[in-house]
Amino acid sequence: MRLMYVPICALAVMALFQSPAAHATDPQINCKAPSDTASMLHCAAVALETADTELNAIYKRLISLKDEQGQEILRKAERAWIEFRDADCSLAADLFRGGSLEPVVFLDCRAAMTAERVKLLQSQVDSIEGS
Repeated sequence: MRLMYVPICALAVMALFQSPAAHATDPQINCKAPSDTASMLHCAAVALETADTELNAIYKRLISLKDEQGQEILRKAERAWIEFRDADCSLAADLFRGGSLEPVVFLDCRAAMTAERVKLLQSQVDSIEGS
């Protein structure tokens, strides 16, 4: 049973990521108070996509402000952080292993950690730019 659940969840998440913009304006889904697991999964996917877009933008901005050595340090830190984020969120989601909330918790966790990472990288940009 577990083997079938993982691919089904993966397909559901992939479907959400293929067209989150189309779903973002869907009046049926209220991400402030999602009414069911499918809505929670959708909202978590949209939140992650938003945070990931912000992270990519601030990362590009920060790396452009660093010299070659600083760029390599940032790349190494970012790779390690992504690995940590995904492992930590897997741990959080593991509490719901096999349940319908497992992918929701995983995506929510990734979205929250990514949003926090954006704040951290923004603070570095602000420090470099003297803001």
